[in-house]
Amino acid sequence: GDRLWAARRGGGVGGGDDSRRFGPPFLPLDFHHHDPENIEDERLSTYYLSINRNKRSFALDLSHEKGRQIAKDLAKNWADVIVENFKPGTMKKMGLDYEDLKDDNPGLVYCSISGYGPDGPWSKLPGYDVVIA
Repeated sequence: GDRLWAARRGGGVGGGDDSRRFGPPFLPLDFHHHDPENIEDERLSTYYLSINRNKRSFALDLSHEKGRQIAKDLAKNWADVIVENFKPGTMKKMGLDYEDLKDDNPGLVYCSISGYGPDGPWSKLPGYDVVIA
């Protein structure tokens, strides 16, 4: 069947998608095996868990050429659809916008989502749906 993978920012504990830390409320990272006496357990926001249900993810450090090359290889050889939500212009700076990828994968569907649209006075600001709602 179809699979949905999400490429996330690297960073270990405390890294990844910022929405992991939107809360309270929080749930332990592995709440099936959670030890209530261990306050060091990483916790995930219920918001993050609700919008990422059934997604698998991996981390790429796109600030390094190796990470960008892996992303290009995935776009060329594996991806049918890319959805990105960086601030406008970020993917172009990294050589990962539609114009950079379309020739290697002519059937690629590419969707850019930003908090405040591609132009206008707030276009360069970061935004999540919970900020805008």
